[in-house]
Amino acid sequence: MIVVVASEKEEVRNRMSTVLEGYEVVECDNFLDVIGAVSLAKDECKIVLVDYDLKPFNGIALLESVKKMRTGIRTILLIDKSDEEAEIEGLFKREIDLVLEYEKPDTVIRVYVERLLERSKQLGPTYIRGNELIIEGCSVALTRKEIEILSVLIKNKGEAMSREEISSKIWLGVEKVRKIDFHINSIRAKLAESGLFNYIVTVPKVGYRWRSDE
Repeated sequence: MIVVVASEKEEVRNRMSTVLEGYEVVECDNFLDVIGAVSLAKDECKIVLVDYDLKPFNGIALLESVKKMRTGIRTILLIDKSDEEAEIEGLFKREIDLVLEYEKPDTVIRVYVERLLERSKQLGPTYIRGNELIIEGCSVALTRKEIEILSVLIKNKGEAMSREEISSKIWLGVEKVRKIDFHINSIRAKLAESGLFNYIVTVPKVGYRWRSDE
């Protein structure tokens, strides 16, 4: 199993390689080397960790490219300190699996990586059963209205839907459109409790969509 680690900082690459001892770690210090490593590794590459400060663009742009190359690959954005803007962009706009401060203890980073890899093994069909969402081997209990909203998003997987569109399909009108955000936040919180992140993507100036690569 191959893990790609990308940073211009040698100390970051070396530390991640030490933390991930036991895996086949491929170290890269630039954008093109990451693309090449993922391409050559094919399905053996399960996870990519990229430093946010990687040039010429940034780590988010690189991870976006990686996800387009390989469906189901897990992605981690490494930041050197808490960065709210990077977290919001990475997690909620670009579907990156995890934003992680690389100054966290080695054992914590290792656990996060192992958790993501374990989730990759559990991937299966996503479907609704009664008032439960079955996803990645987990069962998440939701309210009836949350199930109705998810049914709309999943049916239109990958398509951005406005709050008005969602509301019209649930309440047959737009008078309760403001409640959509409340329900979406509640669903996200329940998914997060099971370690499931970024399945509902916020589309700026539009609304929401269900991610299309699971």
